[in-house]
Amino acid sequence: ADLTENVSTQIRLINQRIWGSVAADATDTSNADANQVDVSLASIALKELFYSPLTVTIGRQNLWFGRGFIVGSRLLQGDGDPSGGLAADEYTDLTAFDAIRGTLDLSGLVGGMPLILDGVYAKVDENVVSSSDDVNLVGVNLGSRFDQWNGEVETYFWNKRDNSNNNGINVDTNSQANTWGIRGSIAPMQGTSIWGELAYQWGHRITSAIAFDAEGAAGDGYQA
Repeated sequence: ADLTENVSTQIRLINQRIWGSVAADATDTSNADANQVDVSLASIALKELFYSPLTVTIGRQNLWFGRGFIVGSRLLQGDGDPSGGLAADEYTDLTAFDAIRGTLDLSGLVGGMPLILDGVYAKVDENVVSSSDDVNLVGVNLGSRFDQWNGEVETYFWNKRDNSNNNGINVDTNSQANTWGIRGSIAPMQGTSIWGELAYQWGHRITSAIAFDAEGAAGDGYQA
């Protein structure tokens, strides 16, 4: 809905469950309500906030940059199916983030080149103690498009910080992932596309029971 010329909002309610199932959940082993309605999207967009090139979007929204290599679907196992109605969580439609996103149109600053700068602050996971134990995502994405060959190029930096070890008992392990990258694509002829992306990641580990993450201790440095 467009509330005014520069203010718009969106909301989407969904119910997700196995088609035809009347059980409480996918395995009929819990009291979860398969008829539960969840908020999939709920955000407000404010155009020309403070000055004309800036648009700010606040609320539950989809975030997808490039081809989703670094930031795309929220899809966290077991987290996207709160009603327990799905046998396979990867089919969930609850893939949005609770986030604040600022989009700045910088077109014309560099020789008339179209230039878009996005800045994002998102809650990946809201934990139970306080804001000090949440999982937060902060980042910027700078992109441009070219008429020739429908080309595009982007560069970005993202920081995902997992404070779940900060539960008032364990010592802060500074578990985080920093990612810098660049990507580009062209469509040299109709029906074809060529693209590439390179990202470098560094940070400190967070351990868990998942097999591929079992080696090392929380806080150990890593690079990828």
